[in-house]
Amino acid sequence: DLDTPAAWVTARQLVKGLPAVWAKNTDAPVGSSLRIEVTGPGVVFEAGVLRGEDGRSRYADTSAATVSLRLAWPDLVRLMCGRGQSESVGISGDSELAQRLLATMAVTP
Repeated sequence: DLDTPAAWVTARQLVKGLPAVWAKNTDAPVGSSLRIEVTGPGVVFEAGVLRGEDGRSRYADTSAATVSLRLAWPDLVRLMCGRGQSESVGISGDSELAQRLLATMAVTP
């Protein structure tokens, strides 16, 4: 079952890594933003980050994001845990930046 308390704990932990992934791993330009929409099954949420003038990324409302990803919960886990790629990620916005993001999303050692 993918809609368990443990799944939500995992989601919160993975989302904590998004600002670092966007600013450091992806090296997104200052002022750029990322929006991720996770569509389930089980865990469904949206999150966004914006890279500020100081070079750090922070959570933000990113309705008009530079890069938007739409993906299933298992695909997000796979990407952020360094367990391979996913062919079923919906991408909109800057495709080059999106590809850099997808290649560097892992937050696990």
